[in-house]
Amino acid sequence: MIAWFGLCITVLSVAYALVQLRAYLVERHLLRITLVRLGNGGAFRNREDLIRLKRYLSAHIFYDSKRVNDARPLLRHSAAHILKTGFGFCGENARVAIRLLGMGGVRAHRLYLEGPIWQHNVVEHEWEGSWKLFDAHSDPASLLPDEDVGAIESSDLTRFPNRHEGQPWLRSYRIKQFHGVPALRRFEQTRVPGWAAQLAETPSLVKAVLGVLAASCGLLILWFG
Repeated sequence: MIAWFGLCITVLSVAYALVQLRAYLVERHLLRITLVRLGNGGAFRNREDLIRLKRYLSAHIFYDSKRVNDARPLLRHSAAHILKTGFGFCGENARVAIRLLGMGGVRAHRLYLEGPIWQHNVVEHEWEGSWKLFDAHSDPASLLPDEDVGAIESSDLTRFPNRHEGQPWLRSYRIKQFHGVPALRRFEQTRVPGWAAQLAETPSLVKAVLGVLAASCGLLILWFG
């Protein structure tokens, strides 16, 4: 009975992992097509490439403040879903930017901004030997001008776009999960490796990894059962 249970877990988990792996490959293909559409040869080599990315995402991903409380999947929507639907708030826009920047050779991850009454999610990316701000969210209150793309140091909060009078950015952090736990808050500024940021922004790949782990547990049950 235990062996049968282990076999079921293994087979179902492997099948689940393969389905998620296929979804990842489909998404990667769509993102590759998007990179080609940007006309940068699939890589970000200069500021003009970054500006084209910012303009593309700002024009193709819209938001509606009335839908801020819409239900979302546990791991949030994939970059492919966001691009296909053309809808997403700052966090969804940042996810697509991080995936495209990473595939185009630029290390990038999330940066959370905190103000007195509102928050915003942008992208921090490595560029010309330092870390810069990137934001393609089309909110007029935080819209990044073309001339500031690849030019604002991510440590210089005073230069971050903010048109909410009397509501300056107070601080920023990189890992939201650590920020929410006082005992772990000392680690909230950690910059994760590029591959980890890409994994975190790819729900299908996260699910595929979980499927492999579950299959491994099934094999252990078979082995010891």
